[in-house]
Amino acid sequence: MNTIKLNSNHAAKTTVISNTFIDSYMPRANGEYVKIYIYLLRCMSDGTMEFGIPQIADHFDCTETDIIRALNYWSKEGIVSLKKDSNGNISEITYLDTEKTDSQPLENVSEPVPLANAFMKETAATVTVIEEPKKITERPVYTQTQISELTETDDVKMLMTIIESNFLGRLLTPTDVQLILFLYENLNFTVELIVHLYDYCVVQNKKTHASYIEAVAVKWAEEGIDSVEKAEASSAKYNAVYQAISKAFGLNRMPGAIEKQFISKWTQEYGFDISIIVEACNRALLRTGKPDFKYTDGIIENWHKHNVKKRSDIDALDASHSQRAKKFTQNTTKQNETRPNPKNQFNNFQQRDYSKEYISDLEQRLLNK
Repeated sequence: MNTIKLNSNHAAKTTVISNTFIDSYMPRANGEYVKIYIYLLRCMSDGTMEFGIPQIADHFDCTETDIIRALNYWSKEGIVSLKKDSNGNISEITYLDTEKTDSQPLENVSEPVPLANAFMKETAATVTVIEEPKKITERPVYTQTQISELTETDDVKMLMTIIESNFLGRLLTPTDVQLILFLYENLNFTVELIVHLYDYCVVQNKKTHASYIEAVAVKWAEEGIDSVEKAEASSAKYNAVYQAISKAFGLNRMPGAIEKQFISKWTQEYGFDISIIVEACNRALLRTGKPDFKYTDGIIENWHKHNVKKRSDIDALDASHSQRAKKFTQNTTKQNETRPNPKNQFNNFQQRDYSKEYISDLEQRLLNK
């Protein structure tokens, strides 16, 4: 692989790292990728030096593929630009600005300087990165070449062995391999987090289907869960909610798939506390006599519409409803009291007055017949 030359017109004793990188890019990145990024920044302060992918791999005691994966990751993030030669080897690395002020238009940002020729001259311009909720796109399909390259890494080899022997108990299918690479390469899950993911899905929830495991992984990624600690905290939170709802409804089981969708809506979309959800469950059970998640959803939707945040808001809403109901009852009673009795044909019918002699004579005639 070609040697990459680094040039700089000064040597510094410190390495400057953008606060935007620390605040926005570093938290969601793999720790190994962060080390590579910082190391290349460190190399910039050494004046003139030559380095290659093998030298970096030796420095970090990892494979060349790991270094390339790290550079490709930062390239996808948009803060590093890579240029390759005719053989496909990286020949030039450009560090792009991670900051921009609101007062400075984007077109005025200084052009980045290629790392290989002048490494990177700091620019005065700054770029403001506006973080949006992370949305996972469709899972890519890896080619055989990509699979061969990625499965050569020690981490992926270890993952496949663990998942095959400890969780699935069978040989990995092509679908399994594609999923593992997606978790490791695209979602940037650590080995520990992927192992925890399979433990959560296969061991705890008895789900071995790849689509279920993928759905859980994507949900974690969108929620910013990038460590075992965060995954365990999230699981504990949802288990507490599930148990509280099951207890309120008198269920001897955990909620089903559709019921969990309702719970996810109440907790994530509406942000309701467990106590408020349990109160809605209690009311639904009293009204319907059964654990009705749909009826409960109607109650919670109404509370959300009235901007309910805490129990006192519910009490205020109940009081307002009681006042309106009482007023309606009083108005109805008053209207009934003042309304005149209707004169219909039945009420105006004149009753006939028969004498006792007439009735006795009529009775005698009927008996003679």
